[in-house]
Amino acid sequence: FAPRDPFIIPNMLIKEGFEPDILTLTGNIRKIDNSLTMIFRGKIIFPITNSKGEVIAFGARVLEENLSPKYINSGESPVFKKRESFFGLMQALDEIRLYGRCIITEGYFDVIALHQEGFKNSISCLGTAISLSHISFLKKIATDIIFMFDGDDAGRKASLRNLEIFLRAGIIPKICILPQGEDPDSFISKGGDIKELEVKDGIIFAAETLLLPAIQSKDTVQFAKAISKIQELISLIFYDSQTQAEIYIRQICEKVGVSPATFRADIKRLSKPIFARKREYRIPEYELEILRFALNKEESLKYIKDYVEYISSQEVKSALKVIYDAGGNAELALSLASEDERKLMIDLLIEQKDYPDVGWEDMLESTLRRVAIESIRRELAHLAKEAPHDPIKKQRYNILLRKLAIFEGVKPKSNKLKGRGQR
Repeated sequence: FAPRDPFIIPNMLIKEGFEPDILTLTGNIRKIDNSLTMIFRGKIIFPITNSKGEVIAFGARVLEENLSPKYINSGESPVFKKRESFFGLMQALDEIRLYGRCIITEGYFDVIALHQEGFKNSISCLGTAISLSHISFLKKIATDIIFMFDGDDAGRKASLRNLEIFLRAGIIPKICILPQGEDPDSFISKGGDIKELEVKDGIIFAAETLLLPAIQSKDTVQFAKAISKIQELISLIFYDSQTQAEIYIRQICEKVGVSPATFRADIKRLSKPIFARKREYRIPEYELEILRFALNKEESLKYIKDYVEYISSQEVKSALKVIYDAGGNAELALSLASEDERKLMIDLLIEQKDYPDVGWEDMLESTLRRVAIESIRRELAHLAKEAPHDPIKKQRYNILLRKLAIFEGVKPKSNKLKGRGQR
């Protein structure tokens, strides 16, 4: 348990001879107003290990349910990358490899409760969105992936989001259905039997989750949206697993009375092989790179915020706003995002994009500087014709020239507009 006083542990470690710079590098201690403070205060602590059992970070959970955030992890460090790490991996690894099956849950207590019940193949993703790094690792050790998320609306939405990410990587996971309002830990603590829970194919789960409310409410608009979303999900596996896709098409069309031919035609139109699935966005690559940083390097957000005004893409700006609103938590951002924002973020999340532990700030700075330069150049080009005849626009033009010189790292050149328009 971490003491509520944030200074106790840092001060103790300083007395033990640890250097402040080393302590802040761990991702557990921060320097605020020249004082070292522990990020974990008044929380129960869980060690996070790598596959060898070496402690690489800590997770923490509040005991009072009314406090938020409920979960917090160490900041990223040279040895800890959230998008590559799991809680409980070392304890679960042998079991997962032995049977080729893995259960993915949301929380630390869920993993512990499942292990105590004998489900020793259970892990969690530390509250972050499942990344391609997670999936790439899981594909090496398991052929059967089961989501066991909370039995509420948020849990079902999390299952659907992660289902889409796995499908884009060529894996069809299963979904374990928990009773409404229960998570694995609470269900087990009340005497529930995990073995009695229903496990559904991921796409069938999605079809039922999306279609049944629309059918029950007789909402034709909601029904059309549900059909479209299911077609999109099946299209992700149609090219590479056509036989399985045909089974889904037949089952779903029989249940809802839709023509298989029409249903299939839309899926074929959407389907692409996995290697060619990346969407083509009409967004500058350097602006997409900023969004990649925001999704994969939470620490980058403090640098990006000062450059948002220079970004030309409304899609990127909108997605960044969602990420900031979510406090940098990619999983929460996906739950808050609109459909278009979510698709853009998922496409970038599943890319195998790794940033170095040392030097990533320089990479980000270079990208941010380019975004600013391109933005200023666009505005200068727009003002070029009008500035000579408009004092206000001319003043703005000169300000932009000075800004451009700063970002380009050169001294301002002579103003070519000087004297123009003067007789």
